[in-house]
Amino acid sequence: MCLAWLLSLACACVHAAPKAPAELPAKIEGAVPTVANVLAQQIAQQTLELVKQFTPRSVPRMVGGEQVGEVPVQRIEVVMGQADARLRLNPCEEAVVFVPATVKLWGRTRIGLRCDRGASRWSITLPLTVRAFGQGVVPVTALPPGTEMAAGDLRLDEVDLAAESAPAVLSLDDAVGRQLMRGLAPGASLRASYLKPRRYFSAGDPVRLVVKGSGFSVSGEGQALVPGEDGQCARIRTEGGRVICGRPIGDRLAEVGL
Repeated sequence: MCLAWLLSLACACVHAAPKAPAELPAKIEGAVPTVANVLAQQIAQQTLELVKQFTPRSVPRMVGGEQVGEVPVQRIEVVMGQADARLRLNPCEEAVVFVPATVKLWGRTRIGLRCDRGASRWSITLPLTVRAFGQGVVPVTALPPGTEMAAGDLRLDEVDLAAESAPAVLSLDDAVGRQLMRGLAPGASLRASYLKPRRYFSAGDPVRLVVKGSGFSVSGEGQALVPGEDGQCARIRTEGGRVICGRPIGDRLAEVGL
């Protein structure tokens, strides 16, 4: 009896063991520099290992300032720039590629190269572009500024999620009905900064307030003192006369966090 129970427990543990994440496809595009006799192949190999380790495997899908899901990064391309031609570096016998402090391996960035053994030690940074591809929203045809986008104007396609600091729009639902602030070419990645902010209420409108805390939610009424736009703090006067900051989340609806 005891042996059978132990065996069943062991089997359950084996089946419950988490799977190791699949390796993210990544490759170097273009030429890799040779620096102070450090082989380009060595620089490329170490850089790819760091990119695979530190580049996010997914990006969050944000709606109204809240994360509602995520989109996986499907593959990565790395483009390495050249070292500053004015540098005069002593030959190096052993060099290490590293990620400088506060640097994120995403989009246009830099990677560090340090000589640990040679006539003298030195440390430099090299320009680096990390392209992270995943599914995002793109227009089917060219869309001029001011277009209110319909479902037929858009489709999902592979885009470089890291191409700009503004996040890519990841879901068709997040774009349909929104107005463009700038023109967009066919197949270009739609970014959040291209969209005119949603306005959920105007100054003077009655607004329902939802106060959320740990394990509870309370609602009340107030009056908007300023327009309520997506992602912006809206000043609202409560029934008691107190002015608070509410986050617009729907038609005449704002959320107040504790």
